[in-house]
Amino acid sequence: MTLFSDITDTLQDNVPNFDSLETSGLSRREFLIICSAFAAVTSMPSLIYAKPSAKSELKAFPAPDKTAALLSAYPATITVLKTAYLGEIKAHLHYIRYAEKARKENFPNIAYLFTAFAASEYTHAREFKALLADLGINTEEFSGQDVSFASTKSNLKTAAKNELEKIETVYPGFLNKLRLEKHADAQKNCLYAWKSHEQHSAHLKKLIKWSGFFFGLLAKKFEDNPVKYFVCRICGSTLIKIPPDSCPICARPVTEYRLIEKNQTDFI
Repeated sequence: MTLFSDITDTLQDNVPNFDSLETSGLSRREFLIICSAFAAVTSMPSLIYAKPSAKSELKAFPAPDKTAALLSAYPATITVLKTAYLGEIKAHLHYIRYAEKARKENFPNIAYLFTAFAASEYTHAREFKALLADLGINTEEFSGQDVSFASTKSNLKTAAKNELEKIETVYPGFLNKLRLEKHADAQKNCLYAWKSHEQHSAHLKKLIKWSGFFFGLLAKKFEDNPVKYFVCRICGSTLIKIPPDSCPICARPVTEYRLIEKNQTDFI
């Protein structure tokens, strides 16, 4: 009975009414097992609170920085997209100025061509800006205050030169760099821009073929044969007639084409 008494004295603050257990028919051995188990549990509170403690520690860790991860994964892609965006938004603003100058020089149809190109370039810039936003990059704003322009004749030559450079050098270089990091949407939109610039160049070649001494005669002929321009809002494809089935560049439905108004200044 001495051992039994010692145990009950030790645990009496933690176990209520042990006397009632003694009279319930339990053997001493069973009672000792129960008391030992109870003592083990009450003496290890850290086990009880281990799970809440682990939760609080997990909450203390910061969330992964998505932008930093993207910057690390696509450094060349981001550089290409920023350069492409700035080039396209500048081209957009140049074409707006070229159109204004052509109207002042009484070349409304040439002005209309420049307006269609402005819409196409805006489409490219918008898509590049959206891709940069997805990568956590803010695009540089460009006011266009320093956009230069000259006579319509000179502007046509400058436009043709710039379009040819984009076709032969700029976009092939962009695509070569993008292939290394395999950002599918960046590659796709650069390809769209490249192909639509080929369309621009085809339109311009008709105007600059005889843009020297005979420019006046050529311009008059162009003005006497008005056309309508349609631009695909997905890829910037610029055509004088909507294709029968789908866009020849992005393969989207022809419902994506928008008729460009002659004096249009806002683009979506």
